[in-house]
Amino acid sequence: MKAWLLLGVCAAPFFAGCGGDASGAPSASAVTDAATPSSAEPGEQAAASPLTVALEAKDKLVLSSVGGGIVVLDESGKHIAHAKDGADLEARAMPTGLPKDLSRIQYVGGRLPESLWLSVALEPEAKKKTGKTPFYRATSKLKEISEDWQPLVVPWSKKRTLAISTSSGRLKIKQIEPFTKTSPEDQPARYVPDVECGKSLKLAEATSLPSGEVVSVGRCSMGSDKKASYVLVRWPVAATPAAAPADTAAAAPKATPTASAEVVEATAPAAGEPADAKEEDEKKGAPMTLLTLGTDKLRHRALAVRSENEIYAAVGADAAGATNVVVVEKDKVSPVTLPTLDSPILDMAVTASGELWLVTANKAYRRPAQGTWAEVAPPAKTQLERVEAAGDTIWIAGQKGSGNAAKGVLLKLGAAKPIEWK
Repeated sequence: MKAWLLLGVCAAPFFAGCGGDASGAPSASAVTDAATPSSAEPGEQAAASPLTVALEAKDKLVLSSVGGGIVVLDESGKHIAHAKDGADLEARAMPTGLPKDLSRIQYVGGRLPESLWLSVALEPEAKKKTGKTPFYRATSKLKEISEDWQPLVVPWSKKRTLAISTSSGRLKIKQIEPFTKTSPEDQPARYVPDVECGKSLKLAEATSLPSGEVVSVGRCSMGSDKKASYVLVRWPVAATPAAAPADTAAAAPKATPTASAEVVEATAPAAGEPADAKEEDEKKGAPMTLLTLGTDKLRHRALAVRSENEIYAAVGADAAGATNVVVVEKDKVSPVTLPTLDSPILDMAVTASGELWLVTANKAYRRPAQGTWAEVAPPAKTQLERVEAAGDTIWIAGQKGSGNAAKGVLLKLGAAKPIEWK
């Protein structure tokens, strides 16, 4: 899903904590050797690695965090499995109805067990460089919601699910599960307080907190000088008795979007509607706050949230540049001291107990809420790509081997019951 090469030089003012700062390196006793030989097969734990191969697949894997756990698929759409918080991986039936011109599965989001949403890429039509990206609701059959849409799917409070999109040039937010024609009062507002940012905002990743607050990161041009900025976007929940209660990992609602859900990408206001009426409508709901994290042309790498007062963002200056991590504590932005990294950060995750994980192509690193970084070596010949947490269980997707012999692998922290997809 993401691929970068070697570390470069720090670029942005807030991102001074480059990997390689010796003060953040783990002690020798905490570091495992990624070069330790291993011949681990599915279900076996590699020597010197606490990570177990839980799944091997013929194709590359797509791993996503969802409400109540994680979901993993192969890119070809033949297999799907999930793991609830703290549980082993369970195979499930792949929904029918994938298009014949499927190029690959891109993304799955939503909530376990049955509120899942799927984004796929199709093969390009003649004389076109890219294909369409249909968006589906995934039950036993796929129900097409849009023929070309890639929203961020965010499990929200009260067992609800949001779709957030900036792909059309303006911010769109819709509750898609359970479907409702009218926006709930606590839904994030679509109004962007900076006019220029509102015209150019492109969100890269989003998540929510148990309180109902939604957090996202992305890029936009800020202010009258249209300065390119990497921004943190938040929709805080008002501290009132009516605030949304903590979310749970219980069974998802059974409601199914009606045909009206096929217009989740809202169109422009009706002709003749005054501009102030449009603005007033966009302001309905929880107001947005914007915080600039960097003003260079930074590439988003990952977002991880410990709490409303501890939000982590990882960025790189370019495809081959240094990766830096900042933490936002209330409105204070500080660089995070990283261990010595062998290559750029590809992804981050936070467990239920607050342990922060990050992965590069060759190694993983973990840091408890009150502790220092420790290196975690994967089984030999395994390249890492993505990390997700289900409760306190860590799952890492990657590849084993190279070339035509490469296999998709899913690693689990601790023992696992192996699955093999052919």
